[in-house]
Amino acid sequence: MKLNFLDSYIELLVFNDEKQVINNLKKYKVVAKNVIIKKNEGIGMRIPLDDYDFLLKVGILNKNNHLIKSVSKSIRLFILFRRNIGYFINCIIFIFIIHMCSAFVWRISFEGNSRITDNQLVNFLEQNNVETGIRKNKIKCNEIEEMLRKKFDFVTWTCAEIKGTNLIIHIKENTVNNVNNDENNNNPNKDNNNSNKKPSDIVSISNSQVQSIIVRSGVPMVKKGDIVKQGDVLISGTNVVTNEFGEETGKTYLQADGDVVGKTVYYYNSSFDRSIIRRKVIKRGKGFYYLTFGSKYIAFKPVENNEYEICERRQLKLWNAFYIPLYLCYKNKYSYVEKEELMSENETKMLAEKKVADILEGMREKRVQILQKGVNIYVGKKQCSIKGTITILEPLGKKTKIQKEGITTSNERD
Repeated sequence: MKLNFLDSYIELLVFNDEKQVINNLKKYKVVAKNVIIKKNEGIGMRIPLDDYDFLLKVGILNKNNHLIKSVSKSIRLFILFRRNIGYFINCIIFIFIIHMCSAFVWRISFEGNSRITDNQLVNFLEQNNVETGIRKNKIKCNEIEEMLRKKFDFVTWTCAEIKGTNLIIHIKENTVNNVNNDENNNNPNKDNNNSNKKPSDIVSISNSQVQSIIVRSGVPMVKKGDIVKQGDVLISGTNVVTNEFGEETGKTYLQADGDVVGKTVYYYNSSFDRSIIRRKVIKRGKGFYYLTFGSKYIAFKPVENNEYEICERRQLKLWNAFYIPLYLCYKNKYSYVEKEELMSENETKMLAEKKVADILEGMREKRVQILQKGVNIYVGKKQCSIKGTITILEPLGKKTKIQKEGITTSNERD
């Protein structure tokens, strides 16, 4: 027979015929101890655990023909282990998987960003090989912070940290619209930011009225209040050398450097069609839940014409910051019909206002200050027109190399 587990035993009382019980024990070579034959009551014995399981398996013992009187302490533990061995194995596998997952980043979250979306930040990080599934020891938080500050000039402060399996990136953006606030950090004419020292002028990029001028090097050609046109020289890199009689004796050339801010009036004129295609849902399918591993979607039955799907995904986590690469998804399919119709007057005005707001937001991101908005919306029968002016303060300067020997080339904006 098999070896006993720590000499564990079961003491039981069998109600079968005594001779039959003894013959079966001999037949299957079961070693029984403390055998006591009780007339009209059965036969008592103590047998090892393995022999007891064997007698149950071959059918000699069943639920109705025996009674367990006592079980040794060691066998209680062993029975518990044997009955739950699959559970223990699964627990060990689960702990191992969790330990392996803890070495990777399975979620990237952002805090404090408003001018730039999460998707834009995720795409930028993926281009620099920072994405979910990367090992923690390959992430250098200081490099991520520096990359973000260089890529987005309106980001004034960043902090990257890893909590559990979550990479958290904190961002602070510059929300001040005054164009003079960023001249020290974003001016490409400063010597420490521009290694090109070739002689150059600073010229105007638009028709504007000069509001302020700061010259660090070069000769100012305009003053506050002057009206300038596109291409006019604002700060010259050409210095005329004269003698004591005021006669020109030569010229010296240098790289013009400075900040010029002007008030510019932009004329806005746009229109769009009021007709749109509306979808009306005629049938909603039966939604269902499913799990996905990683960021991959499971391909089900393809979407046919006049159908669309809505899928909601939520990443699972074990506790506060320990995310795992499993997603609980809910998918539903809708059938629809399309119908062309005109937007209502309120819908048209809301869309027009959104277009104007997008234009203004784009200007603010270019470090300009909105002074006045005089835009009017005209709703017609089939079209909507947007006309008016937007007055802003903006940096005017753009560098152009000084014409020497008949060659003039353009450089970057001031």
